[in-house]
Amino acid sequence: MITAGQFLMDFDARNRLETLRGVSGTRITFQPGSSAPPGSLAQETSSERLEASFDSATQAVRAVRQVGGFQFREGDRQATAEQASYQAQTETLTLTGRPRLWDLETQTRAERFVLDLRTDTAEGVGKVQSTHLGTAGRGGRPSDPTNVLADRVVAERRSQFVHYEGNVRAWHGSDVVESSALDVYRTERRVSSGLQVRSSHLQPAALVPGATSASGAQRETRPVVIRADRLE
Repeated sequence: MITAGQFLMDFDARNRLETLRGVSGTRITFQPGSSAPPGSLAQETSSERLEASFDSATQAVRAVRQVGGFQFREGDRQATAEQASYQAQTETLTLTGRPRLWDLETQTRAERFVLDLRTDTAEGVGKVQSTHLGTAGRGGRPSDPTNVLADRVVAERRSQFVHYEGNVRAWHGSDVVESSALDVYRTERRVSSGLQVRSSHLQPAALVPGATSASGAQRETRPVVIRADRLE
């Protein structure tokens, strides 16, 4: 379902709809198809304007381009960008122009996102920045978030699996991991690295020998660096 403040339509010689332009605020609702998995949610997008092209034979939507303040929502998963392009044949949505994707546990930025609406998979390419929010610990206080930088990320929503690759650097509190790749299994609360992993841990040094707490001796921070083939 497509709604807008105004529609402009172009028809071919046989009076079949070729293109549809929406202006003055547009919104699209994608209802789950008959072959969608049980529990699938409706997907909603909005933007300042859009342009849709249609198949002349079937009059089905072939592609939709939305520009200006684009927003996407599917349950607790949301995204924003300057523009988005939807391809009906592949059921993919490409976000460009400072795109951002997030849910209740993870926030991610990249230069470009491709959402596969059939498989619930999202791929981010270029200057990936992710934050995995910490869960509540003792006393109900949330733990420190885990931040990740990479060249590329692939997130599978159904399996709660996230794969990072290319100059990966992740840190949680004072612990840092650098590797060629990093896999995050959110359901299992587990991470594993690719090849040539380097981890750094910052630990406070012991008090100066012979000094008492009353002397005001200060603790230093010393890094402990570990290199290995893999990390689990």
